[in-house]
Amino acid sequence: MDEVHIDDITDFVKRFRTAVFPEQFERLKNNFIKARQQARQTTPRFNIFYFLGIAYQEKTHSTFLANLLNPYEKHEHDFLFLESFLKYCQKNLPIASANHPVAFPALPEKIDSYKWQIKKENVTEEHGRLDIVIQCKDLGFLCVIENKVLANESTRQLHYYWQWMQTHKSQYPKQALLFLTPNGRKANSAEDAPCFRLSYSENIYQWLLEALKKVESPRITAVIEQYLQLINNLKELP
Repeated sequence: MDEVHIDDITDFVKRFRTAVFPEQFERLKNNFIKARQQARQTTPRFNIFYFLGIAYQEKTHSTFLANLLNPYEKHEHDFLFLESFLKYCQKNLPIASANHPVAFPALPEKIDSYKWQIKKENVTEEHGRLDIVIQCKDLGFLCVIENKVLANESTRQLHYYWQWMQTHKSQYPKQALLFLTPNGRKANSAEDAPCFRLSYSENIYQWLLEALKKVESPRITAVIEQYLQLINNLKELP
């Protein structure tokens, strides 16, 4: 069904007002005025990501998520997003089984006493560019997130990332390779690399929705609410 805008309805009323009883017309007019006022106050169709034309750009999503996950970034919420994300992964990703021999690594309940690094677009010499890298030398933890919104994987892409991770196995024995897509589809390039599947429309949505309850800044809240609206719409993508 096509979306009907208030301006279209207003024009309709103007053209047919002579055919409507006065009391009914006044009631309709008052309803339209209230609807317009409410729309101005809530702006339900405004979303900064769509407004800037960056809603489906993978780099936008990688940058946004990496900055939230970074406890030293300017969101001023310290470890809220990183800690809640890692806890979500530990709780909701598959446990070790015959179909998935690797479990998401166990981590301490509180992680704010350790030094963390969150890297965006991490370039390696032989294994490609990694969208998001989460690492903690103190805990021997290394996590790589490969993000795909519209694009497909390149040949053996996830496998190459896993190979890179294995070169750091002695320093980072706790490892996780995450494949993030709109609907959590299976990776085509992982081959024998153990890879956890994440979806924007379910996993990232649920994580941020829960984390949002502890956000104290109205500015951060407004941005995350718009981002949640965006990623909820990503479920319509393949």
